[in-house]
Amino acid sequence: MTRDEFITELEFVFNVAEGTLRPETELCTLKTWDSIGMLNVMTLMKEINVSTNVSLLREGKTISDLIKITTNNLE
Repeated sequence: MTRDEFITELEFVFNVAEGTLRPETELCTLKTWDSIGMLNVMTLMKEINVSTNVSLLREGKTISDLIKITTNNLE
């Protein structure tokens, strides 16, 4: 999965229009960045063999921070 594909998947997870999310998008601005949203992101990351936890996700402030967690698993 490429970085752009990952962002597209995040748009689906967060239920926003395609092309909406940018690396600088702040997670706190997303209505679905809540406990369920975090679990959905964890599921997405598990699909690309990234091990993470809620604490690590809570540290993230932007889409870029989520990308950094997955860096070794994106093309």
